[in-house]
Amino acid sequence: MRILLISLLLSSITAAEGIVDDLIVSLSYGSIRTFFNDNHVYEGYLFTDYYEVEVGREFNSGENYSSLYLAFWDDGVSKPFEIMDATTYSNSSIIIGGRFGMISSLLPKYLNVKTNLYFGLAHNFVKGMPVGGLDYGGQLGNEYSTNLNTVEVGLNLTYDIYGSFKILTGIQGIRQIGKNDYWFDLTRSAFKIGLVYSL
Repeated sequence: MRILLISLLLSSITAAEGIVDDLIVSLSYGSIRTFFNDNHVYEGYLFTDYYEVEVGREFNSGENYSSLYLAFWDDGVSKPFEIMDATTYSNSSIIIGGRFGMISSLLPKYLNVKTNLYFGLAHNFVKGMPVGGLDYGGQLGNEYSTNLNTVEVGLNLTYDIYGSFKILTGIQGIRQIGKNDYWFDLTRSAFKIGLVYSL
């Protein structure tokens, strides 16, 4: 997994001379699924704010792109849930990843909207902080940190607004790979809107 991720990241910052069309930078804000399951106890905390910075390049006459991105989210939990004999944790994550996508104009040209279907790999630095609640032994749990690898598939739509600026909207599915940890073993999703600038 690490070899695949490193290879994808390197491909995002190296290009043969003459095939690069545009360098792109995007800033996005959205919502991402947290690690909590669908139990009603966690209502209001299943999704949280998501922040992302992406830098990439278009090539093959704008038909493909590759990128690196940095993202962050925090589930915002500040008090314990009403769960007997369990410590409540607040989770946050810094994400570093790479993507490779195919750019096309599937919608009518007069709409001036491009579609970008992409595949990505990411490394997630996860931190959990106890915010309250005692376990079976009457103790407050300890803070923890772990690393997760994830694979993602997403679809972005971009719309030209002025000069080199574009509006971006996107949705992606996220799945943990390479680790059997039931707490993080769920298919997650993220939604975002952002501003793209082409250099």
